[in-house]
Amino acid sequence: MAQTTFRIMAPATFPLSPAAPRRARLRAPIACQYCRGRKVRCDLNKRGSRCTNCELDDVHCKVANTRRRRSIVMSSTMSSRVGTNTVDMSSIQEPSVSPGHIVHSPADDNLALDMAPLLTSTNRDLEVQASPQPQVESSQEDHGTSPGMMEDVSPDTPNLGSLAMVPDLDPMPWNLPTFIRPISPDTSQSALNYLAAEGAFSLPEGKLRQALVDACFEFVTPYMPSLDRSELLGYIDVSVDHAPDKPCQKTIGILLFQAMLFAGSAFVDSDVLQCLDFPSQREARRSFYRRARLLYDFDVDTSFVEVLHALLLMSFWYEDPDDCKAAAYWIGAHVHHAQQFGVQEKALATHPGQGLYKRLWWSAYIRDALVSMGLRLQPRMRSPIPMLTPDDFPLRKAKGDCLTRRALDRATLSIRMAELCICVNQTMSEEESPHHPPPRNRTEMLDLRLDAWHRAYCSDSATPCSRELEYDASKGITVGRLLMIMTYYTVISTLHLPSISQSLVAPAPGSGRGPKTQKSYNKVQTAVYKVSVLADAVLKKGLISYMSTQGITCVLPTASILLLNLKSPTRHLHSQSAAWLRTCMRFLERLGERYSASEAVLGNLKAAVDKSKISLRQENVTPRSDSESPNVEDQEHLLWRRPA
Repeated sequence: MAQTTFRIMAPATFPLSPAAPRRARLRAPIACQYCRGRKVRCDLNKRGSRCTNCELDDVHCKVANTRRRRSIVMSSTMSSRVGTNTVDMSSIQEPSVSPGHIVHSPADDNLALDMAPLLTSTNRDLEVQASPQPQVESSQEDHGTSPGMMEDVSPDTPNLGSLAMVPDLDPMPWNLPTFIRPISPDTSQSALNYLAAEGAFSLPEGKLRQALVDACFEFVTPYMPSLDRSELLGYIDVSVDHAPDKPCQKTIGILLFQAMLFAGSAFVDSDVLQCLDFPSQREARRSFYRRARLLYDFDVDTSFVEVLHALLLMSFWYEDPDDCKAAAYWIGAHVHHAQQFGVQEKALATHPGQGLYKRLWWSAYIRDALVSMGLRLQPRMRSPIPMLTPDDFPLRKAKGDCLTRRALDRATLSIRMAELCICVNQTMSEEESPHHPPPRNRTEMLDLRLDAWHRAYCSDSATPCSRELEYDASKGITVGRLLMIMTYYTVISTLHLPSISQSLVAPAPGSGRGPKTQKSYNKVQTAVYKVSVLADAVLKKGLISYMSTQGITCVLPTASILLLNLKSPTRHLHSQSAAWLRTCMRFLERLGERYSASEAVLGNLKAAVDKSKISLRQENVTPRSDSESPNVEDQEHLLWRRPA
């Protein structure tokens, strides 16, 4: 019987001989997001700045952070084993290289990719050895990279082994003043690089920075009683960067500081913005707002109190109606964070910091009421805590025990604004449509509260109504008083307008109206007249440059009612309304130079005038004197003259 022999041969595709290794195409050690999405080979590692695919298709070449989670041990000695990614912990010695140097040995390409985020986090003093031979040192300056890019990894040295880096390097390589608190360590390096590339850490120079901060404290304080220079900045001179060897006793977060620059950019002089290379105040506000918004989105600040302040300052942004992150959004974010932090509970408890939390809570209440009034929204905060008192404000000077008059006036103004905003909140909480007017008893009740507030304000010895334009007061206090009294009259017209909306245009004054309706009509016309007089005084005194967006909130309802008055058959009412409407339109036009919202409102108002075919040509009509104003009991606008 013949024996059959079977011969087993190895497949040709899997050679067993080590002399003929297979030629497999290795993966690219690094690939951009564009090539990853197309699943094509990327040559970014060879070209350095931009791969061929992105250059041919003219797209942005961006590299995402690696997802590998390898533990990289920092050591000053090279591992004797080549090709491994681990380091024996017992072989770690004290660093023997000069600060800022890194010693490495050859290793695989993947380890070099894992070290890319580490390389981008070092400062300018960091140097990388470029020679592939072990035990050789050379220095190469790291110029930094854009977010996710790998320019600092030389294509000539694709192999980097275990790295050794001297500790205590500067974690924040940007040139920030020493009074800026270090960034939160939880922020990733790629986020920091992106923020730096977007200019979020850019600050104006010396005196320009000081001017923006001063404008913020001067003109924003009436709406934010919690904004106090001594508590937030202490006695820091923000115009000086301070030496690194002399750290500041008081520091502030970059988020709050950028928000303060944004708020102050609306009131600073135009020459300051020209020195900052901003063509207009609109562009300056937009630039500073974008920086603060980026810093908030990336959670670079961990101080709850400063974050709450920054959110209130960012609520002054309202330019685009389609912007989902406008004033109402920031108010909602502040309310959410305040509930998490327990601001209301801290404001009610008795402790040394109670005054700060009370002022912070009332700052949110004031901003919520004013934003709701401007946007016709329901207020979020409806349960006020005890009213502010002068004891809640840091009124004492740094040296001595005497109270500053300006600080006392500013504190009293904030308290009066908070009292007025309670009436604003109640008015906007139950605002009804013209077809469903509010109950008469509610209107009368709120009207009595507003009258009581007005009488108390006029009789106040610290800030009487006769000092809206007092010449020895600062511009911030003067403008704050003006806007507060304009807000009062706007609330009056908002409260009584639903009751008379159907009979606003009548054949003659008083015809077809009952006594209560006629009373509401007189109050609305008086409020419209008062706001128009105050707007005219602001224009004549040159204070329009220091008006906030609250001026739009006050003048727009007045202009709308004046537009309805133009349809009245009464010649005197028609002519006077046309004159005051021109004043309101000039007011909105000047505000439109700084606020896009004012320009949009003015455009809608002009369109309504054109559609109604109403002529606003200048007529030989002298605006009526105060004695001819309807039901005017107080004569504020006679006090615009310089006192004798």
